[in-house]
Amino acid sequence: MILKKKTIIWIYILLCIAMAAAVFFASRTYTVYLENPTGSEDIRLEHEAGEESIVRIDKISTSGGITTVRLKSEKPGTESVNVSVYFGKESEVRSYAVYCPITATRTGLLFVNGYDFGGFTYLYFGIAALEIFSCVWLLLRFFYRQKHDFFTYKSVLELALAAFFGVRGGIYVAMFLYTFLKPSVVNGLHIFEGAGLLTSLAVLLNLPIVFVFSLFLSISNIALIRREGFALNNLFGLIISALLAIGSVGCIVLAVLFPDSLRPESKDALLSALRNAISGVFIYLEYLLFSAQFCCLFSAKRKPKFDKDFIIILGCKIRSDGTPLPLLQGRIDCAIRFYKEQLEKTGKKACFIPSGGQGADEVMPEARSMERYLIEHGIDPVQIFPETKSATTLENMRFSGQIAAAQKPGAKLVFSTTNYHIFRSGLLARKAGLRAAGIGCKTKWYFWPNAQIREFIGLLASEFKINIALILGVALTSVLFANIASIIQWLIR
Repeated sequence: MILKKKTIIWIYILLCIAMAAAVFFASRTYTVYLENPTGSEDIRLEHEAGEESIVRIDKISTSGGITTVRLKSEKPGTESVNVSVYFGKESEVRSYAVYCPITATRTGLLFVNGYDFGGFTYLYFGIAALEIFSCVWLLLRFFYRQKHDFFTYKSVLELALAAFFGVRGGIYVAMFLYTFLKPSVVNGLHIFEGAGLLTSLAVLLNLPIVFVFSLFLSISNIALIRREGFALNNLFGLIISALLAIGSVGCIVLAVLFPDSLRPESKDALLSALRNAISGVFIYLEYLLFSAQFCCLFSAKRKPKFDKDFIIILGCKIRSDGTPLPLLQGRIDCAIRFYKEQLEKTGKKACFIPSGGQGADEVMPEARSMERYLIEHGIDPVQIFPETKSATTLENMRFSGQIAAAQKPGAKLVFSTTNYHIFRSGLLARKAGLRAAGIGCKTKWYFWPNAQIREFIGLLASEFKINIALILGVALTSVLFANIASIIQWLIR
């Protein structure tokens, strides 16, 4: 059962409150880790500060060759704090560290050098909790939709966003564990330096998947061009492969050139913010592409129930003599096969709605060509209801649905098309007000990947408004999360 929206909103609010409480509680102190080369506990520590006593030493401990000094906020203000540790003889300085200035805000939070603060470990954990919860919730919605309402663009978005949040959440978990288990090792690693590189790290982790996907896409595309000829429609696979390679390398190069995130005094602030936004959007588009491919493959493998009243056959180009081309023949044969299987298993006869109008270079409507083919293959003419006006897949669905409704209100429908076209056809069926299952005929191995890329481009174009909104949202959150320490500082000082 999927949680209601109000429940989800309350969970997010509670997670944010818990994260804020943990961060603010932990950030009232700041821990300094100083190396003790001798491992001796015979040390002398000096703490030099201004007259204002903005911070004080709260606790000192030595263990495993590391001296831990915890500073605590006393009152708002900024002072220069020098922490010195001496080992052995007074004249011999074995370790010496300076931390200045330290700012205590009106909320009690301590910031070192303006940005590093004691609660960043819990901040990583809080962000990880938010992103992993989002991932799990979206995956549950996706699995629920498989059974109840799969033919919707939300299926693609939910799977893509689940992967996006899952990978980023996993990286934040790794950062939390590292800073929690090895705090002395990461001491001095400012949050803007760590968080700012996380999005680029996600790009790096995706490289093996991108390489395998692009390689297969390129091989199939080259085979397509060799067999079908050179044309713009046959280049989509190579174009997408090139964009994936350029984008992955570009994001990593940007991370090397601009390693810091947005900082108010940084001369590269705009470029760093742009780096975070570009990397975040690129990862999201990667997962959107992979999600669309998965949904297309999954929809082609689904088996509709044998309870259908009408089988809609989606048209495509016919020969100059009016006979179906192999692609269209495959769709008709697939429909006939489903009809016979249903008749054999349940005894229920379905009717056919061949759907397709007449193009400018066609001698007859595609529906009439399909009708003749059906009759030649033993289908009773009284079971055929041609739809001859449509020019697009959306019109195929809309006009065919009207025919089915006129014959039998509430009729159960299935449509027959090429396997790579099932998912987008299902989306258009929904847009036309139909709840129809899909069956697909096979196509050549080298044709499928390039055709699926075309379907992906069609999906993006058909839902461009929501895609633009999500891209802007991903860019904004990528910049905000990578610069959250600066944002917290700006809010509370």
